[in-house]
Amino acid sequence: WTLTLWRTSDGAQSWQSTQLPGTYKGYGTVHFTDTQHGWVTVNRMDVSICSLQGGSGDGSGPVPTVGPALEPASPAPTATVAPLPEDALTVLSTSDGGVTWSRASTLAALGIVYFTGSDEAWGYGSSDAGTLTLVLHSTDGARTWTTSDLPLPDGYTLLGMGEQPQVSGGTATLRIVAYQSGPTRPNPIVAPGGNYSSPSYVILTFVSSDGGKTWKLDATRAIPGETAHVLDSFRMWSQAPAGQPVAVIENGWVGGEVGGVVSSSTPDSFQASFDGGVSWQSYSIKGLPGTIGFPEWASPDDVWVMLNGTPLSSSAGPTYIYTTRDGGNTWTGLGSAPTWPAPAQPTMTPFITQIQPSFPELVPQSNVMSIGRIDARVGWAAVNGPAGNDLRMTTDGGATWSEPRALPSDG
Repeated sequence: WTLTLWRTSDGAQSWQSTQLPGTYKGYGTVHFTDTQHGWVTVNRMDVSICSLQGGSGDGSGPVPTVGPALEPASPAPTATVAPLPEDALTVLSTSDGGVTWSRASTLAALGIVYFTGSDEAWGYGSSDAGTLTLVLHSTDGARTWTTSDLPLPDGYTLLGMGEQPQVSGGTATLRIVAYQSGPTRPNPIVAPGGNYSSPSYVILTFVSSDGGKTWKLDATRAIPGETAHVLDSFRMWSQAPAGQPVAVIENGWVGGEVGGVVSSSTPDSFQASFDGGVSWQSYSIKGLPGTIGFPEWASPDDVWVMLNGTPLSSSAGPTYIYTTRDGGNTWTGLGSAPTWPAPAQPTMTPFITQIQPSFPELVPQSNVMSIGRIDARVGWAAVNGPAGNDLRMTTDGGATWSEPRALPSDG
């Protein structure tokens, strides 16, 4: 593939494109630390990426990377294991706001990188098609890297990237959510007609006193809840920035079978830990018309969530944004979201409340695709509607929003 980067300098009212140098077997992520300095990290996208995300999906282990599909022949050929290419991880950099780009480095690893400034970067990945255990560190703008392996406890697999390492007094600390397969037991919700292995989740804290060259396990804290539902799966390919919790969970999500009847219920709360699992703050979501995901914090009490407008995490309904500024005691729907609390028996077509003209109403066919927050006042929402994808922005915490601003049609 050739890759095209789109940029805006007027709040998404217009866009300019730049083709990145080189060709790739994947695509990547964009990260800027100021208006001028930015990076694109490109990974090869194939089945080896699935193994980075915790194995084959059934807990059986890594998925081998196989070569391209072969034409039918007689006798039928046998697929062979293909080694990772030299450009398994490519880092491109810009110092002029994304107008021009150059290759900063390549690594024989799969991973994602997060920059803490114009020189320093941390990343996580794998040096093969196996489990995610590799820590990457650069102090020269991604031109050279130090790589090291995390000493995982036996039986545990890392879930995603965890938080951005925190450095204080020459010691680097990072926390990552990991899981271990539990005993097999019946559950018709997760595995109709069969059993499933319930994982147990922990937060692992690692420390390094030599700039990330070596790490040691400092603490292991269990994530509470017999059937905890970890919400941070969207951070599989990103790091939790400063101010965001390393782990977010819903308890009691998984249902059961009583007298041959399958039952389940929407959780009444979710929890977040900002200190590596030492303490957990609970947020009530009772009355919200659906299930939440993708929470974004401006402070421990100030949260946005994306919420599916139908019960039990159905993907059929529209998606809304709700916000709380008092730690979950009260919630406010942003834009065309239904009022809170929802009726006791939510309908498949939620009632749409009257909104202020400053926020163009999201018609029933529209869905919020992603959200982001800069602070308590500034945020954005990417919306998919009948006419295409557009961006809405707010500078007053979601009380009012900009007009729709079209996103690039192929971006």
